[in-house]
Amino acid sequence: MHMADEHEVLTVTEVCELLRVRSATVYKMIKQGRIPSFRIGTDWQFLKARIERWMAAGGYGRSSKKMTGGRFKLGIGPDMGP
Repeated sequence: MHMADEHEVLTVTEVCELLRVRSATVYKMIKQGRIPSFRIGTDWQFLKARIERWMAAGGYGRSSKKMTGGRFKLGIGPDMGP
């Protein structure tokens, strides 16, 4: 895998296409901490390499509880708490 591939970022729309689900499903998984994601401003984004590893590990089909460390926020703003 090339370094550029490791840092490729996907949007919610692209993850929906990859998983073949609606955006509401992706947002629900984000809220539940079930998909590796991060926020830049108001936009949720996903590292492609992490999504591919997550899918290989059972990802969307897994009925597990919350991921540990699945989400993190980047940026500055009133909703950027600890």
